[in-house]
Amino acid sequence: ARYESAPFGREISDVVDPRLPHLDGLAHDPHVALGGRRDRDHHQHVDLLGAPDADRGANAEREDRRRLRVPRRPAAAPGPGPADRARGPARLGVGPGVYVGVHLERGAEMVPALLGILKAGGAYVPMDVDYPVQRMSQMLEDAGVSLLLTQSAVPVPVQAGVEVIELDQAWEEISHESEANVDSEVSGANLAYVIYTSGSTGQPKGVMIVHQSVVNLYFALRERVYAGLGSGLRVSLNASLCFDASVKQLVQLLGGHALCVIPEAVRRDGAAL
Repeated sequence: ARYESAPFGREISDVVDPRLPHLDGLAHDPHVALGGRRDRDHHQHVDLLGAPDADRGANAEREDRRRLRVPRRPAAAPGPGPADRARGPARLGVGPGVYVGVHLERGAEMVPALLGILKAGGAYVPMDVDYPVQRMSQMLEDAGVSLLLTQSAVPVPVQAGVEVIELDQAWEEISHESEANVDSEVSGANLAYVIYTSGSTGQPKGVMIVHQSVVNLYFALRERVYAGLGSGLRVSLNASLCFDASVKQLVQLLGGHALCVIPEAVRRDGAAL
């Protein structure tokens, strides 16, 4: 494989050059899985696959370690709800390979809901409260969602095989959950979330993202954006959960930061924001 290196800086060339033999090998043998390639340099092999180093576990495991260091630092604001209790989904049978729909109005309640799903090893499927019922039904069926977290004021479709929990009606019960860590078999290879495309060119399609990709994003942001800023920052969560941009903000919990959930009306109003 050849490429013109002159237009690129040294930093880009240093990254691309060592990988050209791997890409050339893939071009000549496209049926071999990337994970099945064995490179002479193990570290290049690990880096090529985007695999974790010794400090990079699943994002749920990293959140456990952070929480043990600063157990009383707030995770999200503003809004009511037992944000420190995230065991509910695990008690309901959520684990690796289980898909949980998240259909909540914007508020701090979103954060413990997502943490509970991820810590249990499940994958969350975000659904905007403004979605038509038909689109929600299609997403629930296509993703194989078995549990839907919602609120009593939000209309949801009746779907066979889907258990619906209205969090605003269940907070009292949830508040009695243990604050102990969840025993989970989650790994970096497990799905973290499934986000659906808009469907503007046809049927919406689910894009599946694993925990390791989320952890890689966190480390990249920590090294390039948050370096030197310290911990305990207040980070605005202004993107919709239905868009990947929200993940860039959600992962800041792993750094010990607090999320400030921007209300729907405010995030659409530039002056108010």
